[in-house]
Amino acid sequence: PPSGGSGAEPPEGGTPNRAHSKLDACILNLADDPAARVRFQCVLTLGNLQTPDVIPALAKIAERDMKGRWARAAVLSSINGRANDFLNALLPIANQIGHNTNSDAELALLPLMNELGRILGADKTNSVLSSLRTITSSTNAEDFDWQLALLSGFAEGLRSSKGNVGEHSALFCVVISNSSNMPSDMPARIATLIGRAATIAGSSTQPIDRRLVAIGLLCHADFSNVSSVLDKLLNPNQPSEIQIAAVRALTQMPGTNGGAALVKKEHWNGYTPAVREAVLSAMTGQTNLLQSLLSGIESSNVPPWTVNPERRNNLMKHKDESIRNRAVALFKDLQAGDRMKVYEEYKSVLTLTPNATNGHAVFARTCTSCHVVAGEGKMVGPDLTGIRNQPADVLLLHIIVPEYEITPIYATYNVETKDGQSFTGLLAAETTASVTLRQALGIEQVIPRSNIDSISSSRLSLMPQELEKTMSKQDLADLVGFLKGEEVK
Repeated sequence: PPSGGSGAEPPEGGTPNRAHSKLDACILNLADDPAARVRFQCVLTLGNLQTPDVIPALAKIAERDMKGRWARAAVLSSINGRANDFLNALLPIANQIGHNTNSDAELALLPLMNELGRILGADKTNSVLSSLRTITSSTNAEDFDWQLALLSGFAEGLRSSKGNVGEHSALFCVVISNSSNMPSDMPARIATLIGRAATIAGSSTQPIDRRLVAIGLLCHADFSNVSSVLDKLLNPNQPSEIQIAAVRALTQMPGTNGGAALVKKEHWNGYTPAVREAVLSAMTGQTNLLQSLLSGIESSNVPPWTVNPERRNNLMKHKDESIRNRAVALFKDLQAGDRMKVYEEYKSVLTLTPNATNGHAVFARTCTSCHVVAGEGKMVGPDLTGIRNQPADVLLLHIIVPEYEITPIYATYNVETKDGQSFTGLLAAETTASVTLRQALGIEQVIPRSNIDSISSSRLSLMPQELEKTMSKQDLADLVGFLKGEEVK
């Protein structure tokens, strides 16, 4: 290398040497490489460079590879505190893509904008008002979708960083506190985007991915403005992914209105096991929502047995005395029972003649959120395609006593966060910065390590307890018959 430098760093007070500049240029040129793996490595390397040309190169790669989850993650991890610069470089691309509604590129743009918004909202050094100006700058209707994805992520980042205050979301608090400094029409623009989100969320003709992004924004709105939409999304005629997204939105809203909506009798009776698990996981993780759950049980809207034994025991030992006393009164006479004893009681179903066609319907209704048979379902727990070779009594045992044998890779973990939330799922991935839990329907929850208060493994399976109570004995016999490979007619 030339005198005064190593070839990697310029001498103190000097300028980058020629070898360093040539290397940077070579790396930047790889942003156009035809090989996806080369572009991926290029993204990772660009994160170590500080030249102004890095951001346009990252935007170029993002435009080409945004459909890939890991490509998006690599791009966003390489912007290194330059999220606003990256957003400005991405806006012309977003404006162009936004004209092609429902195209693959337009749908791929939504998660990229959503994730970028989270970074902007969570960055305490970022100018919140400047970001809101950028997000709401366009009044073109063709830009609304990526704008609401960006605003949804931004609001979530604000919530994780600043927290909700009383009955108001963090986004609402920011708008109010900066009202004198922002353009007079900005609150109206935000309201327009929330209205657009409500319309998309409630439309069965919209792609599910777009609806999920829209639902994510609704939890930052005023409850009275979006409650009717979210209430409808809890109906069993909605896809499970939509129902669970509505559950998340309601449980992340400030106050207790969301909890009261979730324990309505007409909703609770229609929840599938996966949706009910999402409701219980969210409500038992937040003290204000726990009160709503207990009220639902006291009013007979929620059958006590639908709260699984481990949660019942935890509630009866809760650190909050008022919750502990209410839980003891509700659950003290509800014996968890010996699951092996229940298994022995249910072995008689194996004498029934199975109807595999109905068994397939039971599997689709009860099991596809976590298991796969012949390509049908979600891969969360084990693939059950080859389980037909096992004896019928063994299959019944695993249904009634799911924790009888748990392979280590399917161990369940409970994560408590510093902002008062609780998550349960399989450990799908972990990095130095985050932990990822995989929940029913294959939904993955990424939790920053900086927000983790505690993490512990559970002795119970992620599979719902007391599943036999959700079906008749004939249904259970039919399900076993289907899993055994009986012919579906």
